[in-house]
Amino acid sequence: MRKTTFVLSFLLAAAVVSYAQGSRIHWSAWPGKFTVSRVCFSPNSQYVAAVGPYDSVKVWDVATGNLVRTLPDVGGYDYATGLAFSADNAMLTVINNGLVRTWDIATGQLNGQYAPQTFGQSLATMPDQPYVPVSSLIAGKPPLNINTYDLRLLRIASGEIARSIRLYSQSSFNAVACSPNGSVVATVFGDGNVQVFNTATVIDSVTSFRAHTRPFYAITVSPNGAVIATGGTDRVVKLWNATTGALIRRMVGHTETITALSFTRDGRYLVSGSQDGTVMVWEVNTGAVFTTYDEYPVAQATVAVSPNHRYVASGTADDGALIIWNSNLPTPTGVNDRAIAAATIGLRGQPNPFVAQTTVQFTAPQPGPVTVKAYNTLGVEVGTLFEGEAERGEYTAVWNASQLPAGIYYCRVEGEGWNAVQTLVKAQ
Repeated sequence: MRKTTFVLSFLLAAAVVSYAQGSRIHWSAWPGKFTVSRVCFSPNSQYVAAVGPYDSVKVWDVATGNLVRTLPDVGGYDYATGLAFSADNAMLTVINNGLVRTWDIATGQLNGQYAPQTFGQSLATMPDQPYVPVSSLIAGKPPLNINTYDLRLLRIASGEIARSIRLYSQSSFNAVACSPNGSVVATVFGDGNVQVFNTATVIDSVTSFRAHTRPFYAITVSPNGAVIATGGTDRVVKLWNATTGALIRRMVGHTETITALSFTRDGRYLVSGSQDGTVMVWEVNTGAVFTTYDEYPVAQATVAVSPNHRYVASGTADDGALIIWNSNLPTPTGVNDRAIAAATIGLRGQPNPFVAQTTVQFTAPQPGPVTVKAYNTLGVEVGTLFEGEAERGEYTAVWNASQLPAGIYYCRVEGEGWNAVQTLVKAQ
């Protein structure tokens, strides 16, 4: 296990960030007994945005620490429940007080504003999709105390409802999360139950399961939508199969309530924040602790990891601090300047998750030598699916992983000047 000290902390009144190595320095982004309730990085890792008290939604340049934008006060953001950058890094969407607002970061202008038909309670980000999932309480129905909720996928640009589904529960609606690729939406209720939906249909839940015996709010979905992570007052991080609801792994290390969770871009690592004042980075495939940040022992309210894996951000619950930590994480698997996105060449595994074997499908964009290999989360090659010359066109390869343990694996297809990576989950 490695321990890494924080390197950057933002000071609201200063123009430039303060640097520290191997020491604990208290810098406040919002001086006083305030909570930094939301934090997120832009897809290109250039900006970090955070929600503080009252009118304070702010955007900083990660490399310099310069304050780039303070959004105008148009109703207050003290109860903001969501924060998300657009895929082109130019817009920032905020939900609070029943309104969904989209801001132009360069100009600070309000680009769009709309209100769901009922009070919007939660927002999650789909960086690869033009949608935002919003949950709303419609009504409570006595005497059984059954609450009716509306889960909508709204088009960010217009607020138009793309898809909608009614949810029913005797408990309160706590949170909503979704995979970055937009394939899976997970909802959390106050009784500890999770419902998972496929956004392609949003007709019925894919699965539902009891994640914790007590109410919890910390939930996140892996980039490919195959794994759901949860954490709560039991101080345990749990990984779940998003298709079956089966428990994959329990990860123990925090000593107080887990308040926030965030996967890395490639799904190999999970970041957790806790009221015990620590931020922990876990290896998803083994459950081992990769790094613990404990140089700033104040209860953590929110966490995020930059898409390039260089930084981890955390916001405190008690003193308004936004902290940027040097992650020491390896470069995202399969991410480089020459990479072609998996969606572009149609790289996918069917089924995924799978039990013994899965069929990998891809489209070669040009003729030439092609290799298709599988790796575990440590980067060790565990199988060769295809190796040879290929013409431009569609290909399939079967991967028999029956002799390998359950867990997360990566399929990498590579040709001359192009490559793509797909996460595959082998179920127990």
